[in-house]
Amino acid sequence: PMQALAVNEQNGPASFLAGPYLLTPKTDGMVVAWELDSPMKSTLSYGTSADVMQTLDVAVEEGEAFQGKPMYMYRARLTGLTPDTKYVYEVKAENGQSVQGSFRTLPTDPEEIRFVVVSDSHRFETAEQVSAAITKFDPHFILHTGDTVEGTGSQKDQFAYWFRNAGDFLHNVPVIYNSGNHDYGVYFDEYISKTQKEQY
Repeated sequence: PMQALAVNEQNGPASFLAGPYLLTPKTDGMVVAWELDSPMKSTLSYGTSADVMQTLDVAVEEGEAFQGKPMYMYRARLTGLTPDTKYVYEVKAENGQSVQGSFRTLPTDPEEIRFVVVSDSHRFETAEQVSAAITKFDPHFILHTGDTVEGTGSQKDQFAYWFRNAGDFLHNVPVIYNSGNHDYGVYFDEYISKTQKEQY
């Protein structure tokens, strides 16, 4: 069963602009990424259960500017994980905001891998139906074959269609992305390509 999004909003509006979301699944690794609206201390706690967690400080990585303000990206690169194992995690920001999720590393036997293909999500008006189908199928990962935005990858605000509208599955199922003709631009690179190039 997938773990629902839990956002703690004691200190005003949510500071999470995107994520946490999961990138570059491997048998022994995963990247947990998120974007905050301002730079602040952030941690990622993860483990095979809530009782056995280790905590990492995750440094901000300033990205491309949008409307005169840089992106504040956080990318926790997890290594040394056990294949085909479920992990739970919690991202905490210094202002008290937190989001929980889970993920599963890939199995070593490729015949056991289950994945879902998604394409042309654009405005993602079918988010609810797609999210329900993904939850039911319970894949190891999602392959997004392109066009996460309606306009271009130079329109940062449009990535909210995917990262904020997709539903809880983005906190729990990693996505491997290919860029479509709409995606090309600096913000697709910040959210996705930089990490995929680094890890793969």
